Amino acid sequence: MENIHNVYQGLDQPILDNLNERWEDELLTKEKLLEKQGEIKLLIDDSANRLKKVKSYLYDIGILDRDDVKSIDSDWLKKALKHGFEIRSRFTVSTLLMKMGLLNQWTDELIEKYRTKLR
Repeated sequence: MENIHNVYQGLDQPILDNLNERWEDELLTKEKLLEKQGEIKLLIDDSANRLKKVKSYLYDIGILDRDDVKSIDSDWLKKALKHGFEIRSRFTVSTLLMKMGLLNQWTDELIEKYRTKLR
């Protein structure tokens, strides 16, 4: 909770209310994950295919070569990735990673991969 207070600096109450409401409805167990494993894998495959197209479009239009994109502050990017799931009322990959304790590791690896590609 303290982290949310620090990140949102006085605007945290709506975020906390949203998260408290969501967590009650989104109790996740290993059994639930295993039960939905096939469906989850299909959704991931579908999303991965769409994301490959988006990546291709971004390269085609040259947006990743722009100086303003290359100079995005890593700390800002980390905050966006680590806290973006908090502001919407939907269950995302980021939400799952956070619940599994992997969001920080995933964020750090993703930013390092992104920065390496920009060099």
